[in-house]
Amino acid sequence: MALRLSSVLALASLFTSTIADWEPIQEYNWYKDYYPSSEDYCFNGCYTTADYVTFNVTPAGGADDYYLNLCSNDLKIKSIFYCAQKYCTYEEAVAGRNQMSPSCEGNAGFPLPTVDSMRISQEELDQVPVINSTTGLATAPPEGVAINTPIVPDQEWLDLSIRTVKEFYVNWDVSFDFAFALIGFWGLVLLIGIVHRATVFFGKAPGSGEASWWLWTRKNLILPATFGKHQAEAVAWTYTVPPRLESIILFAYVIMNFVMCFPAYNLFVGNQYYAANKLQLARYIADRTGFLSIAQLPMVWVFAARNDPFMWLTGWSFATYNRFHRWIARISVVHAVVHSIAYTVFEFIEYGDASGYNLSWTAEYWYCGAIATIIMSLMLVFSGYYFREKFYDLFLIVHIGMSIIFFVTLWYHVKIFGGEFNYFLYPCIAIWSIDRLLRIGRTVFISVMPRFTKGVKATATYHRTTEMVRLDIADFMPEKKIVPGLYYYLYMPAGLRGYESHPFTLCSWRRSGSNAASPTHSINDKEVETSVRPVSSEYSSGETAHTMLVRPYAGMTARLQRKLLSTHTTVTSTQETIFLEGPYGEPLDLSGYSDILVICGGSGITAAISHTHFLLSANSTTKIHIAWAVPQRHLPDDICANELASAIHSERVNMTVYLTSAAEEEAHDPAKLPAHPPYEIRFGRPDVEGVVRGCRAGARGSLAVVTCGTPQMSDVCRRAVVKVLGEEGVEVGWFNETMVW
Repeated sequence: MALRLSSVLALASLFTSTIADWEPIQEYNWYKDYYPSSEDYCFNGCYTTADYVTFNVTPAGGADDYYLNLCSNDLKIKSIFYCAQKYCTYEEAVAGRNQMSPSCEGNAGFPLPTVDSMRISQEELDQVPVINSTTGLATAPPEGVAINTPIVPDQEWLDLSIRTVKEFYVNWDVSFDFAFALIGFWGLVLLIGIVHRATVFFGKAPGSGEASWWLWTRKNLILPATFGKHQAEAVAWTYTVPPRLESIILFAYVIMNFVMCFPAYNLFVGNQYYAANKLQLARYIADRTGFLSIAQLPMVWVFAARNDPFMWLTGWSFATYNRFHRWIARISVVHAVVHSIAYTVFEFIEYGDASGYNLSWTAEYWYCGAIATIIMSLMLVFSGYYFREKFYDLFLIVHIGMSIIFFVTLWYHVKIFGGEFNYFLYPCIAIWSIDRLLRIGRTVFISVMPRFTKGVKATATYHRTTEMVRLDIADFMPEKKIVPGLYYYLYMPAGLRGYESHPFTLCSWRRSGSNAASPTHSINDKEVETSVRPVSSEYSSGETAHTMLVRPYAGMTARLQRKLLSTHTTVTSTQETIFLEGPYGEPLDLSGYSDILVICGGSGITAAISHTHFLLSANSTTKIHIAWAVPQRHLPDDICANELASAIHSERVNMTVYLTSAAEEEAHDPAKLPAHPPYEIRFGRPDVEGVVRGCRAGARGSLAVVTCGTPQMSDVCRRAVVKVLGEEGVEVGWFNETMVW
C-alpha cells in the first residue's frame, strides 16, 4: 500500500512540475489583464522585495489602507524604481510600472511616477545600499529598525522574489485554464449531442435496420440503468442514479475535477509570499478549488433553465439536464468547502494562532464567502430526493431564495478582484434573466392574451370514484393541434400560493360529434358499447379538445381537490382561472413506427391519449397498443366515455387495462359499471417484459415503446426494453414521458 501511494505521489509530482514549467502564461489577456506577464516579472520582483522592508515613513492612510501607504511611501517607491533600473531592461521597467500603476491610481487616487522621471545616474545608483533578504526582514517591527533611505536588493533576493511572483501567477494561470477546460468539457458533450441529433434526423427511418455497433451502444450504454434496475426510482428515498451513459459522462467529469485540484504547485524554500511549504500549499489549494467552484456556476444555471436552447438542439429531456444540473452543483459545493477549509488552515498557519483567523471575519470578502459556502451546503442538503418528492413547492421556493442569497454573497466575496471573476457570474445573470423573460412571455402569450377574447378559465371536474381532476382548457386553446410529447407548467393564481407550478402533459383529443357539447360525460351517464368499431376515416369528425388529467397529491392539486369536494355530489365542477407556461418538451412523432406500445399507469394515460389521436389523424397505418395499470375500472370507463370516445373503437387501437386492486367480481359487476368495456381486462400488475415481447412478436415492422407512469414503472420498462434489444425481432425504440421535477 505504501509503495502504491509513493508511486502515485511521484507521478503527481512529475505532472505538477511539468505543468508548473509551462510557458508562456498570460494567454488570455481579455479576462486577466491585471496579471503580470513575463515582461512584468522583474518590476514585480522589485516591488516584492521593497514591500518586505520597513521604511521610516509615517503611513499616509492609517495602518489598514494598503495601497495608500504603498503608493505614498516615497522611500518604497524609489526602492522599486532603483531596483528596476539596476536589474531590469528599460522595456521591462516600463511594462511593470504600467501594470502596477492602475492599482495605485484606482485605490490610492494617484498613479505611480514614470520610469523616466525616476531614473538616476549610474553614480547615484551605485551609492544606493544593496541589502539581502535577511537584512530586509530584520527591519520588521517590533524589534526591527526601520530604514531611512531607499534600498536595492541583491541579485539572490531579487531572483527569489521574481520566482515567487511567477509561481503564484502560474498557479492562477493554470487555475483559469482548468476553469475554462471544465466549460469546454460540457461544450464538447453538448456538441456531441447536437451532432447525434442531426445524424438521427437525417438517418434511416424506423424499421430499416440498425447497425450492430449502434444497437450495442443503445443496449449497453444509452438505455440501461447504471447499476441493477434503479434509475428514475430513488435508492432508499435518498438519491437517484443517472442512466449508464450519463453516469459515465459525470464520472469522467468528477475525475477531471479531482485531477485538476493538484497540478502546478511548485513549492520552494525562500518564497517571499509564504515562507513555509505548507503555507504555500494551503494557499494554492484554496485558490485552485475556489477557481474550480466558481467555474461550475454557468453550467449549473444552463442546465437548470427551462428555456434552454441546448435542450432543443440535443433533443435531451429536461430530466437529463436536471441531473447534470444537480451533479455539477454538488461538485461546485465540494470545491467551495475545500476552498474554505484550506483558507482557514492558511490563516492559522500564517499567524500561528486564532488571532489572524478571528481578524479575517471582519473583512467583507471573508464573511460573505463563508455565508455563500454555508448556503451552498444547505442547498445541497435540502435538494435531496426526499425533500423534492415530499415537499416540492417548499423546496422550490427555498431553493430559489437560497440561490439569490448565495449569488449576492458570492458577488461581494469576489468583489476585491475588481471584476476578474465576473466572467463566471455574468453568464448566470444573463441565463436566469433570459429564462425568466421567456417563461413570462410564454405564460402571457398562452394565458393572458386569450383573456381579451375568451378568458383563461378552465373547467375543473372531479369525480369521487375516479379520484381524478379533469381540467378542460379547450376554450382558450381552440387552435392548438394534437401534438404528443409536450407538457405545460400549470399555475392557479388565486390565493397567496399562486406562484406554485407543476408540470402536466397536455392531453389533446378529438371529440366525437355527440360529445362536442360536453367534454365531461361520466361513466354513469353512458353505456360504452363495443359492437361497432368505425374505420379510421370516420375519426375526423368533431373538434379538438385539450385536457389535463390531474391526480391530486399535495400543495396546489390538493387545494383544488378540497375545493371541488366542498359539495356532496358524485361529480362536481367549477370554473378556475389558470395560467399555463409552455409548451415544453419535444414533439414526439412516432408515425414512422408500424406499432406503438404505450405502457402507462394512472394519469399517465394522457400520453396514450395524445399519441392515439395524433396517429389516427396522421397519414399513417401505425397501430396503437395501450397497456394501462389502474386500481379500479372507474377511471378507464370514464376516459373511454370522454377522451378516447372517438378513438377507442378504431381497429388500429387496442387497449388492455390491468386492474391492480379491484376484485374480479367487482370489476365485472354490471350493476356498477358498463357490461361491455371496449378494452381487455386483466388483473394484477402487468408483466412489462412479457407485454413488450408480446407486442414485439406481433409488430409488423418496428415497435416504439412509450412509458408514462411512476418512476418504478419507468425503470421496469427501461429494463424490459434493454433485455429485448439485440434479440431476434423487429427494431425497438424506447421513449420515456415520465415527469421528473
